[in-house]
Amino acid sequence: MDVVAPGELNEWDVAPFAAEIQGDRLYGRGASDMKSGLAALVITMLEMLEQGEPTTGSIRLLATVGEETGEYGAAQLTDAGYADHLAGLVIAEPSGMTKLSYTSRGVIDYYVDSLGKAAHSANPQKGINAIDHLLAFYNEVTALMKTFNKMDPILGGLIHNVDMISGGEQINSVPDHARLAANIRTTPAYPNKVIYEALEG
Repeated sequence: MDVVAPGELNEWDVAPFAAEIQGDRLYGRGASDMKSGLAALVITMLEMLEQGEPTTGSIRLLATVGEETGEYGAAQLTDAGYADHLAGLVIAEPSGMTKLSYTSRGVIDYYVDSLGKAAHSANPQKGINAIDHLLAFYNEVTALMKTFNKMDPILGGLIHNVDMISGGEQINSVPDHARLAANIRTTPAYPNKVIYEALEG
């Protein structure tokens, strides 16, 4: 659940998915984010069940996949009705051992595909460089996102990052395709719909 890729395996001192204990620490990808939070929620629910304390409503454990890649697990559970009538959520994200968070940013992941026309790099005038168009978009969207500058008293400002750019097939040809991937962390001052419209524009 909710695990970021391990990256270069040879840079790890332990096997990233072995949950290795050294001293009083557990090492491995997801040990903190999000395996420990999920385990804490399960243990809490089991203890509540054992104690038999009555509740005034239903309590559900919802564990979702894809949190790092578009929240599609949360969308699937919502579409299936599991989020209907929820009065609140306890989310065990590792925000700090001594800190309780009661609000969170929204998130938008978006991609931009730039289409050009391939040509040999000796004759670039015969092609259309897809990377050039992507760089123009990058500069324009960076300036645009800076205009969303209202600060939330708790969450701060909107955050926009272009995190991946790819394009081209070889060094001696004008690329006919390039792609940009970006991540936005939104606040209540700028709901996702507002940002969608700005990006579409």
